[in-house]
Amino acid sequence: MEQDEMLLGVQDYCHIINNMTDGYSYCKLTTDEEGNPIDYMFLQVNHAFLEKLGLTNNEVIGKPASEVIANFKAEESDLLQLFSQVALHGERRRLKKYFSILKEWCIVTVDSYKRGYFIVIYHFLSTAESNQDVTPDSYKEENFTYFNNAIINEFGYKDSYIENQTKDLKNRLEEKGAYLQKLLEYDKLKTDFFSNISHEFKTPLNVILGTLQLLNLYFKDNSSLDKRVKQKVRVIQQNCYRLLKLVNNLVDITKIDGGYYEISLENHNIVEIIKVITYSVKDYIEEKGIYFEFYSEEEEIVTACDPDQIERIMLNLLSNAIKFTKPEGRITISIKKRKDSLLVIVKDTGVGIPEDKLELVFERFMQANKTFSRNNGSGIGLALVKLLVELHKGSIRVESKLNEGSEFIIRLPIYTLDYEVNEKENVMEVQKEPIEKIHIEFSDIYFNQNY
Repeated sequence: MEQDEMLLGVQDYCHIINNMTDGYSYCKLTTDEEGNPIDYMFLQVNHAFLEKLGLTNNEVIGKPASEVIANFKAEESDLLQLFSQVALHGERRRLKKYFSILKEWCIVTVDSYKRGYFIVIYHFLSTAESNQDVTPDSYKEENFTYFNNAIINEFGYKDSYIENQTKDLKNRLEEKGAYLQKLLEYDKLKTDFFSNISHEFKTPLNVILGTLQLLNLYFKDNSSLDKRVKQKVRVIQQNCYRLLKLVNNLVDITKIDGGYYEISLENHNIVEIIKVITYSVKDYIEEKGIYFEFYSEEEEIVTACDPDQIERIMLNLLSNAIKFTKPEGRITISIKKRKDSLLVIVKDTGVGIPEDKLELVFERFMQANKTFSRNNGSGIGLALVKLLVELHKGSIRVESKLNEGSEFIIRLPIYTLDYEVNEKENVMEVQKEPIEKIHIEFSDIYFNQNY
């Protein structure tokens, strides 16, 4: 066999890595400003590793170990020290470790890749091996012999060729690692750009809206003014609200992505909160010739929530329902209690969503329904709704049939914080006068005005 035919291809290596019974991970060490190791990031893993953790590739790749592994400090403190020694000093090391979360013994073998990077092989011991006096030294020889043997058994290649291809694989991994780092840096630049540009938009918008409010006060004292002037001012104001809604959504999504968006959880009767919000838009719905209904199985469900964010979620879903429901249609808001959770359902008899577009509904900048070009939004609203629901430890899904309507179903956990529930008056105070918020969230809906 010619030498070039014997060389192991990168695809073959990936095939072997993914089909190994042992867990595999390629990682980057993370240090603080003083260079002390504090964490590590997963850059590549195999199927066996994912199966042990019960996670998917998207939940692991590019994520720090402290985020991926539960009880990281207790489970990983000794491993982090081991990984640091290997990544920073190039020492190949092994240890036998008991993972309390998995309730299994494991031989952990670590090899250096380049400074700051390392490769780990996790060999989980069988019950028989666990009962024997298995040590890291008795497990396998140096140079990942068992890994090389697997390659030799499957392809018949010799160690010299494997060593050459290992170097090639390491070079390719280095390139991918550098590419991933560039992508992360680009994503940060994009996030910073959205944040900065959003704030730059917000400042002049607030000035314009403040001026329009003064004009509206002036109009009240001068009823003789031309109605066309008042109409034009309303047009300007509504479109300012549309821009403000877009800016607010961009700012909030940027904050959530950056991990510094906070919600203020307090114990509230969430039924009352949702009821006040929905009835505050009843006139808007009926003005469009749409029937409206609110129903709750319980008068009171006390749970930890942020009323302002619940209001944001509901107004967004109601705005969406109004946009795509024709006159004589119906919008129903219902609340149902389950054992440890509650369901908030916003149902409409609108145009519905094609089945092949349902997965796009909560994606950013995607519009599942473009039937009415005038009603097209930015594609951010429902993505933000999903993020806000998830910040409440909840979930949201959609069921829909084309030309029959859509049903958005929110599931929120029922739990309380360790202090007294807020009084009803306080809840009402939070929800008092939400008119401007309604104007903002409903700004892309044109009501019966001669624009």
